[in-house]
Amino acid sequence: MVLDRQRDGMCGNLTEISAWLQKDGNAWLSKDGEGKYGWEEVPYWLRGFIELAYVTNDPKLIAESQVWIDGCSGASATMAISARTSSGKMAPAISGRTCSCLFALQSYHEYSNDPRVLQLMTKYFQFQHDLPDDKFFCHPVAGPFVGVNIWYGVYWLYNRTGDAFLLDLATRIDHVMINWRQKGNLPRWHNVDIAECFREPATYYLQSKKPEDLQCSYDNFSEVRQRYRSGARRNVCGDENLPARIQRSAAMHRDLPARSSRCSRTRS
Repeated sequence: MVLDRQRDGMCGNLTEISAWLQKDGNAWLSKDGEGKYGWEEVPYWLRGFIELAYVTNDPKLIAESQVWIDGCSGASATMAISARTSSGKMAPAISGRTCSCLFALQSYHEYSNDPRVLQLMTKYFQFQHDLPDDKFFCHPVAGPFVGVNIWYGVYWLYNRTGDAFLLDLATRIDHVMINWRQKGNLPRWHNVDIAECFREPATYYLQSKKPEDLQCSYDNFSEVRQRYRSGARRNVCGDENLPARIQRSAAMHRDLPARSSRCSRTRS
């Protein structure tokens, strides 16, 4: 079984060899958020690791996951269940690591039904709700592109608590995010942003019920497929930024060689 191979291989044992996951000096496990290791590496890893632990029902991996779920109490941490439930201040604003940690929290709650998750996420989203628009994203360039992943957590929590302010927050996210409703064009040709954000209008369609929102995501998907069908099984591949040379020639050359060091499919 493929998942058993992952559990028994590098995925399941990465904590033993990765500097980012060494507990001694790790900023994600320190009380003050200071340390030598951490930033986006830990939450990106935990998002997948915790799923592997639960799906395989492996006691060792589940116990390791719990260490990070319970212990992430640093000032830069997003998860800090034990220390952060009272304040809700998991991170200054929306960031990539926030999104990954929220995904991990949701998986943890679905596995354990731990009520602290709902309490923490409620306080965190209330914290975001009260921020002015110019403070909403902690990164001026990348921030407006990752809001769609926060959206998933907002709607996930709303479906469990029914708190009305969450729908207000979702509307604000749609307002402050980059415009993904451009016919025949995308707001940014960054491979990861495309994979994560082409669905932005369709996500808001869950709330707006406007058919044009749903259609915009279909149009975004079609635009990318027509220009960059270059990978195995016609998947879209590229490095961080799809090269300007390829962007210019895409309309004439539909079949392009993969330039892949980072495949969008892995981040969608």
